[in-house]
Amino acid sequence: AWSVMTAHNLVRGEHCSGNAHLLQEILKKEWGFEGLVMSDWGACKTVESLAHGLDLEMPFARSFLPQKVNAAIQAGSVKQADLDDAVRRILRTAVAMGFLDRPQTVASLPRISKESPGFALEVARNAIVLLKNDGALLPLNRAKIKRIAVYGPNSVKTPPCGGGSGCASGAPQHRNFLKGIVNAGGQGMVFSSVTNTAPDHWFLDNGKPLLKEVVNSVTNGVPDLGPAREADVAVVCVGLNTGVEGENRDRPFILPPEQKQLIEAVSKANPHTIVVVNGGAAVEMASWIQQVPVLLHVWYLGQEGGTALGEVLFGDVNPSGRLCSTFDRALSDNPAAANCPDEHNVVHYKEGLFYGYRGYDQSGKSPLFPFGFGLSYTTFKMDNLKVEKASDGARVAMEVSNAGSRAGAQVVQVYVGQPKCSVERPLRELKGFAKVMLQPGETRRVEIVLPRSSFEYWSPVKKGWIVEPGDFVVEVGDSERSIAGRQVLLLP
Repeated sequence: AWSVMTAHNLVRGEHCSGNAHLLQEILKKEWGFEGLVMSDWGACKTVESLAHGLDLEMPFARSFLPQKVNAAIQAGSVKQADLDDAVRRILRTAVAMGFLDRPQTVASLPRISKESPGFALEVARNAIVLLKNDGALLPLNRAKIKRIAVYGPNSVKTPPCGGGSGCASGAPQHRNFLKGIVNAGGQGMVFSSVTNTAPDHWFLDNGKPLLKEVVNSVTNGVPDLGPAREADVAVVCVGLNTGVEGENRDRPFILPPEQKQLIEAVSKANPHTIVVVNGGAAVEMASWIQQVPVLLHVWYLGQEGGTALGEVLFGDVNPSGRLCSTFDRALSDNPAAANCPDEHNVVHYKEGLFYGYRGYDQSGKSPLFPFGFGLSYTTFKMDNLKVEKASDGARVAMEVSNAGSRAGAQVVQVYVGQPKCSVERPLRELKGFAKVMLQPGETRRVEIVLPRSSFEYWSPVKKGWIVEPGDFVVEVGDSERSIAGRQVLLLP
C-alpha cells in the first residue's frame, strides 16, 4: 500500500487525522510505513495535524492552506521538518507510481473492460452463502420445476452495492435477481412476479418475449398470493439497499415490517419458499427463519448478481461462500450491543478482544449462524489432522474429502487458542484458511502454514507482540463452531 486514509472519528479524545500516536508512533515508526497519509474527505481539523503525521488533506485544503502552514511554522506548532517529510512522502509516491514520467491518461484502455463481467460473475458466484436448505429443496430441478413465483422489492431493484463511498457510480450492465432467475430457468418455465416495482416485460436479445409474467397488485404490503399457492417454488428477495445501508449512519437490525410480513405471508401460502437476503452484515432472521426451508445471504453481488443467483438456485454453481461475521439471533446477544454510542456519541469498547465470535465463546451464547458457516450441495469430511512445528511457526495439514455426488469447494479454517496464559485470550481465533475445490469422491491433503505471529498477543506490559511459552490448541473445521479436529502444540 502506498497510501493510508485516516478516519473521521476520535480515538482517546484525538481525531485520527491528527493522532500522533496512531500516525507517527505506530504507522510510520513501528510499522515502517513509507507512503503518504491522507485524511478522509473533510476529516482534517487543524493545521497541527501536519506535525502529527498527516501528509495530505483531502479533498482540498482548509487547514493546510499556505498561510495557515506558514503561521504554524512561525508559531512553532509545526516544524519545517514536518512539512518536508509530508512533501517527501507525496513525491515519493508520485515517483514510484510513474506519475512524473508520462501522461497518466491511457487512451487505449476501454472504459468498460471485456474481462470485467466475467470477473464480476466469478466473484458473485463465490460470495453467495447458503444458510439453510431443509429437505434439499435446492438445487432446483429444471425437469420438475415448471412454475416459479418471484416476490420482493429486491427482485427487480436489486442493489449491486451498499451506499456511500463503497458504491460505484453505476455498473455498466446490471442483471437483477428476477432476470437472472428467469434466464437460469429457461424457456420452459412460467414465472409470476409480484412486486411494487415490477417491470412491464422482459425480452431476450432477439426481441422475443422471455416469459409470461403476471403482475398483481400489492395492498398494505401483502400481495395477492394466488401465484404463490400455484407455484412449485416461491422466491422472496428482500434485504437492504443503498438507501438503508451505507457510511456515516447506523441501520436497523430488523428488516422493514413490510418485508417481514411478505416473508411470513408467502411462506405460509407456499411451503417451498426460498428467501434471498441482501445486506452487508446480519439482519434479524430468528423470528421468521423457522417458516422457510431455504435461506441465502448474498451480501451485495455487483453487476452480475442476478446471473450468479440464478446459477446457484438451479445448481449450475455449487455455493461455497462462508460467513465473514457472526449472525446474531437478537441484537442484544451481540457482544458489542451494550457498548453502542452513549448520549455523547462515545463508544467505550468495553468488550475489548471479545467481539464477534470471540464474545460468543466467552458468554456461552449460541449465535443464529456462526462465523465461517456456509452450506453446500455436497458433503465434506476432514480427517488425519497433523500439526508440526516449523522454523517460524507451524504447519497444519489434513485430508479433505468430497463425500457427495457433486463437485464443490470446502473452506478449511484453522483456529488457534492458548488456554493457559498470563493474559486473558479468546478461546480460539482464526489464523489461516484455504479454499479447495474437490470432485465427487476426491480426497486432497491440504496444508496451511501458520507464521509465528499466529501465536502472538500484544503485551500491555512489554508494549509489543510476544509468544508466551506453553501449550497452544490448534483446531481445524468448517466454521468457528464446527471443529473437525484439534491438536496441542507446545511452543517455547
